[in-house]
Amino acid sequence: MKEVDEAADNNLGIYHIQTIGRDFLLVSFLNEVVNVYRQDTKEFLKRLHVGHLFSSLVHDDIVLLGSFASVIILASESMEVIAQIPTQNSVFSLCMFDETTFLCGQYDGFMDVVSTVDSQLRTMF
Repeated sequence: MKEVDEAADNNLGIYHIQTIGRDFLLVSFLNEVVNVYRQDTKEFLKRLHVGHLFSSLVHDDIVLLGSFASVIILASESMEVIAQIPTQNSVFSLCMFDETTFLCGQYDGFMDVVSTVDSQLRTMF
């Protein structure tokens, strides 16, 4: 994982690490860049500019990424960005509500309801 070593050499620091299923390893750096690696081979796949990553959720063929930058990223199972949905505040948690809807818990107690069908955000409270 050459990119992680280079980041350490440049004092970028690793902010957050998480896995997506058994396929991907996501490494979020202090410079708000997220590197995506294949989990089995540790091969670098791509770099996402999504802010600090806090949470993720996989549902069917959709990957949801919650960011400190007050945005939810909807990505395909190959980690191609489908949509970026602005939220009220930093996204700390994501939870499926039903087959097409998930809840988004945010900083300062905000909660939104988001549809994976039309990428629409509806403020709950």
